[in-house]
This record gives sequence, C-alpha cells and structure tokens, in this order.
Amino acid sequence: MSECIELNIEWKNEEDLQQDIFVAELSALGFFCFEEDKTHLRAYIYPKDFDESRLEECFYLKNVFDKIKIKTIFHKSENWNAEWEKNYKPIVISENVYIRAPFHSPPSQGLLDIIIAPKMAFGTGHHATTSGMIELLMEVDIKGKKVLDVGCGTGILAIVSAKRGAATVTAIDNDPEAVENTIANALENNVEIDALLRENFKLKEDFYEIILANITRDVLLVDMKWYTDLLSENGYLFLSGFLIEQHQQVKRKAIENNLIELKYIKKHQWVTALYKLT
Repeated sequence: MSECIELNIEWKNEEDLQQDIFVAELSALGFFCFEEDKTHLRAYIYPKDFDESRLEECFYLKNVFDKIKIKTIFHKSENWNAEWEKNYKPIVISENVYIRAPFHSPPSQGLLDIIIAPKMAFGTGHHATTSGMIELLMEVDIKGKKVLDVGCGTGILAIVSAKRGAATVTAIDNDPEAVENTIANALENNVEIDALLRENFKLKEDFYEIILANITRDVLLVDMKWYTDLLSENGYLFLSGFLIEQHQQVKRKAIENNLIELKYIKKHQWVTALYKLT
C-alpha cells in the first residue's frame, strides 16, 4: 500500500463542528478517505495528489480557521494501513446490506454479507456516495442483468451486484491498485467479477443493462455519452460523486443523452441519482 498524508483537524469547540461540509470540500481536492469523531476529522490523500496551497480553496476552512488546530502527518504504508484497519467498523446500509472486514464476525442471518478488506481505497461503504449507490441499487432488480461498474475502487458495488444475482459483472478502473483490490475482494466474497484496467476494457457484451459510476462530477459529464452508448434500451445508470450544487448540471447532461431521472437521494452534501435510458 502506498504512503499517505493525513490532514488532522481538531475542533476547539464541538458546537463549531460541521464535518459534512468540510468532507465535501476536501473530497473535491483529492482526499479520498475520512475518519470522524466528536472533535476530530482525519482526511487522507496520496502524496502525489497533495498540494497544501489548494487548501485555500476550501471556503469552509477559511471560516473556521481560528476555531481549529490543523496539522499534516506523513504515514509510511505499514503505519497508516494498520491504523485504518484498527478504526474500521462494520456498517449496515438499507437495513439489509452488512459491510465488514475479513477480521469481523459474519452478520446475523438475513443480511447481505459483503466483505471488503480495508485498504484505504475509496469504497468501503462509509462514504456517503458509496452508501447512496448501494441504497439505490437495492431498489432495482439486479437478477439476471449485465452490470458494468466504472471506477470500481474496492469493487464493493460490483460485489453487491454479483451477490444479488447479476448475470455478469464487469468492473473497470484507471488505478491498477483498485483493480487488484477488486479482484481480491471478489475472491473473498466468492463471486465472479471481470476486473480490469479501463485502458484494457473492450466491449464483451452487446450492451449493459446496469451501469454504476461513482466517480466525480467532471468525469461523469465527460463520459455521459459513453455510458449511454453502452446501455441497453431501458437500461439503468446509477451516478454519484457530485455535490448538491452540481446536481442540476449532471441532470442536464443526462437529459441531453436521452436519460430520465427516476430518483435521487441526498446524503450530507452528496447526491446519488438513478437514470433510465429512454
């Protein structure tokens, strides 16, 4: 696992704490994982992506700067991954999806058991966009469908799809480490997923009936036509990774590409939306 930089923020007074806003702004700067408690926010970023001067872009940070203590901490891989594992806790989404690490006990009967090794990769279910995607995904019939997960991260959405009976599941990402994580997590969950780098992706299916894309607003806008070209008629497109104020821009782009918005949900500052190709 790569080295990482931790941005450690401590609030002097708990009543001043508005972590959701801060998490949203830091996510836009490339921070990909967060730990929160009553007085601290710890945000993690790869050294290659860290530019301290860009913190000035955080509107919220400017407003609370005199109310917090902030420091940056460099972690070698063996240290920060161990720290993350120590703080990683199981969660339940939509009342029936149980997400845990391999070292946690299985859930009670009746819950969909999803095992994700905590490798600090985006997509452990703890972030609002991942949980939002799973929540909407649980409302659609997956059984027998051909699914494509774009920007798979840990493979969590692909694994949920496979465990709910998808006919085929393909997962792609630009990051080789994400592909490796997805392959490992698929094996851990005893499901079959075709995981590969996006640059190596070639259309194996005539179409996909479900496409999942939890990435960023900019990527979603650029790739919207590509998604619709890969979708079957009446196929579903799940999108997340954009903020509330970016929702209308994403929706307009979707409409331009013959998609209709069926539903959207807001979690903290993030939106997850479900579209259907007409």
